[in-house]
Amino acid sequence: MDAGFLRHVAKTASRSGRQLLSTRFEIERLAATCRIFGDSLALDAPDYPPSAFESSDLVHPTPASAAEEGEELGRGLHAKLLHIRQGDRRRLWMGSANATQRAWSGRNVEIIAELSIDESVEAGLMSLVAEARPIRWEDGTALKDVEAQKDELERARVEVSAHWKGEIVWDKESIRLRHSSILHPSDTRIHLEAGLITGGLETWPAGETELDLGPYQTADLTELVQLRLTLGDASCEWIMQAPATPPFGAERDRAAFMSSMGAREFLLWVADTMRGASAPPDEPDWTNDDPSRSRPTKAPPTWMADLPTQEEVFATWSRSPVIYKTIQHRVSRYLPVLLEHTRTMDPDGHTQLLLFAQMWAVCEQGLGAPL
Repeated sequence: MDAGFLRHVAKTASRSGRQLLSTRFEIERLAATCRIFGDSLALDAPDYPPSAFESSDLVHPTPASAAEEGEELGRGLHAKLLHIRQGDRRRLWMGSANATQRAWSGRNVEIIAELSIDESVEAGLMSLVAEARPIRWEDGTALKDVEAQKDELERARVEVSAHWKGEIVWDKESIRLRHSSILHPSDTRIHLEAGLITGGLETWPAGETELDLGPYQTADLTELVQLRLTLGDASCEWIMQAPATPPFGAERDRAAFMSSMGAREFLLWVADTMRGASAPPDEPDWTNDDPSRSRPTKAPPTWMADLPTQEEVFATWSRSPVIYKTIQHRVSRYLPVLLEHTRTMDPDGHTQLLLFAQMWAVCEQGLGAPL
């Protein structure tokens, strides 16, 4: 069932004349809407024999004498019936259509028969109704209408998105999300949260036009903002863009690049670049005192085995000044950013970066290069 179809059908009769028969699960899912039918009625959901689904056969013929032979058939409510009585006129719609707008609006392909029935057929329907268990709202049954909540959240999402004029204001200490007016939906029951997509969500206090997101990592700066609305047990999330003031510069781009690369990948990047400036084939490799290191090995590489060494730094400087300058650029531009990012996010990687930074500083000083 869906709430829209139930509301439409409920217009055909007064509250006292409406009856809704479904499964308890569906009634609980649409509790607020089901209340317009008065006391709803529940039967068990279908309990089909497992073989009907587990077998690979396409056809499962049921003998006409199955009931007489004591064969257990599936029980429970699966009927799809709409019955309306107006005076002495009785009409019954039955077929494949569920109680949804999609089924009855023409968006689905369904087969439905519209019948004029007499009192005897109606009596048969009422006998089915008599077997159902009433769900009385005055009994205090705590039922949740998640489906109706989702509809309300979708309307609120459209409302918030239509008025969105958010911007990100940041400095070295913190980052804030600011809006030109009150952003909250008009339905005060709905809870609003917001945050950058690279971080967590924070509650946006009602009546406030600014939300403090606290301290941040440079690599996490982004103009993409995640919003979440919550009503009861239902919620919806989506993403909006908010321009940054001042704009994020190259430092943010470098930080984002390094955070995605990681400490080990950065050091291997540097090491592989150095090893690209290897000695000519006829010149012995004096930087490698372990011949097995230059040959392929089946053992997985370890941290220390693949990191740049002091000997490789000197060899690169002497054999390929161009490559050495490339490495200088990478170290000066990216290493400080990566050290900041790994300080809390990757302590082990941060330690390795510090060791490399110390070794690099010694080499630069020994070679007379600028520190």
